Amino acid sequence: MPALAQTEVNRIYDASEMMDNIEVAKSMEVFGRALSSYSQSYLTNYELGYAYYLQEDYTRAGRIFSRLSRDMSVDDRLYQVWGNSYADRGNDRKAEKIYRRGLKAFPHSGALHMELGALAFKDKRYDEALMYFERGIELDPSYPDNYWRAAGIYLSSPESVWGMIYGEIYMNMVCNGEQNMEVSRLLAEAYDSNIWHEKNDRGQDLIYISFSENNSIWYDETLKVMRFPYGVAVYEPTLGNAVVKVGLPPFSVDELCRIRNIFVDEYFSEPNDYGYVYPNLLFDRQRQIKQAGHMEAYSRWILRGSDPEAFNEWCADNKEQWRAFVEWFNSHELTVDDEHNFRSWQYTAKLPDK
Repeated sequence: MPALAQTEVNRIYDASEMMDNIEVAKSMEVFGRALSSYSQSYLTNYELGYAYYLQEDYTRAGRIFSRLSRDMSVDDRLYQVWGNSYADRGNDRKAEKIYRRGLKAFPHSGALHMELGALAFKDKRYDEALMYFERGIELDPSYPDNYWRAAGIYLSSPESVWGMIYGEIYMNMVCNGEQNMEVSRLLAEAYDSNIWHEKNDRGQDLIYISFSENNSIWYDETLKVMRFPYGVAVYEPTLGNAVVKVGLPPFSVDELCRIRNIFVDEYFSEPNDYGYVYPNLLFDRQRQIKQAGHMEAYSRWILRGSDPEAFNEWCADNKEQWRAFVEWFNSHELTVDDEHNFRSWQYTAKLPDK
């Protein structure tokens, strides 16, 4: 298809921003004018199809996407929105067919793995959904929504340790929005429900920490060492060492911030030195934040979903501390790519099903 002139490209991007601001009708006028001169432009046709999709005119959108799927410029976004145009009207079978068609053309697409997982989740096939989400994380680690989806499943399961990690990684990748706040709330609830205390028959306080039930031991051929289950042998004991230095649960946000601060020290300290034996993208990130002096503000932001009003009050009372953290955070984005990533099975012998 012929290339657009730069001025026309700018108009298309301006129209796309109109759609982001829910000015779909105005954007369609721009696309219409552009197509009068560049009728074969992939970009303009795609944006017009997307505009029809936003207007819930799925038939017209589908026609455009079907035609564009044969274009050399096609990418995975087209198959995602095209499939969504069927899923949104309840035709999941057709949507799945289109997602799979797109996956054949773009096998590393995190978006298409996410959509297939969402269909499985909708049908209550949770193990299959998780497989798609984690495969998407593996193949396209910089695509954020698979972390959000996987976190939601794990945080409602006995293996919530992985939800704690995936969820916080997601919050670092997508720093605002409803999904970020949802994950924040889930993480705070997980701390509350998975750490508790009871008194024994002699009146002694016993602290329980349960973020995992996996107790499988396996041999690491690469390092030539026995590997113990990460959740019960690494995460829970490290968290436990931090918990006992703070007090008895349930914990306030202030106390959870202290626990998270101590956790970082425990994870990277001798004699365990888990940071070397069990390298972890998230905990490396936490150490970086702690070394920069922003761990308290960061943890309050991570946990703000438990009480948004209290968080806002803290920000108002600690304006300089919050401003310094935001400035640092915005200039130090978390790097997530093929070399810097996290997957739940990197510490286990079991790989996700293909």
